[in-house]
Amino acid sequence: MSVLKIGVVKDEIIIADNLCSMLRNIGYEPSEPANTYKSAIEMVEEEKPDLVLLDIQIIGTKDGIDIAHQLKNKYHIPHIFLTANSDMATVKRAKETQPLAFLVKPFSKEDLYTTIEIGFHNFIEKNQAPSEIQDKVLKEVIYVKEGAFFHKINISDILFLESNHVNLIIHTAAKKMVTRNALQKITEELDPKIFVRVHRSFIVNIHHIQSFNSESIIIQETTIPLSKNCKADLTKALNVKL
Repeated sequence: MSVLKIGVVKDEIIIADNLCSMLRNIGYEPSEPANTYKSAIEMVEEEKPDLVLLDIQIIGTKDGIDIAHQLKNKYHIPHIFLTANSDMATVKRAKETQPLAFLVKPFSKEDLYTTIEIGFHNFIEKNQAPSEIQDKVLKEVIYVKEGAFFHKINISDILFLESNHVNLIIHTAAKKMVTRNALQKITEELDPKIFVRVHRSFIVNIHHIQSFNSESIIIQETTIPLSKNCKADLTKALNVKL
């Protein structure tokens, strides 16, 4: 399962390397940093990132804003500006490229994560992504709001979903996430051949089923009830007979 590819355009090598390390630590796949207009365009064409982090000030006569125009008009790739205190004229030029956000330096790992997650989520919600990215997000990850933050979950990591009429609990091997999202809304983003309703309160990822019988299913030592009305759907998905 692939993760979000982040292009990095930064003129200072040490700071660029630190930024890439930060991106890896929070679960993204950074590109090899570019530091000029030419190397940035080459990086975009070769690595095809999902999103680009751009420093406005880079080496050469063309700056990050010039790159952003190409990202927007030619490659249709969203971008986030990394900026210190910029003058009004620079900010006005930057706004014309419609960035997802301006991330003011210095920033924390939490600031970086939140800006990328919310910015990219909003980009997808507005249907501004090209079909290649749109398909990737819908098929491989979902964005779930928990509290004030949107969190990215790899769909393949989901063990099962549980509804308690008030909250939706998304169970993965690493953690449980509680959200107000409706079960029906989440399932619209999931492959029905893999995620099967087995009870009015449970949908399971059949790839994580360890065992089952006519009454229950076992996933990582958790027993999940199997209702009579859902048996046919489960056995069809697994291509077995009870």
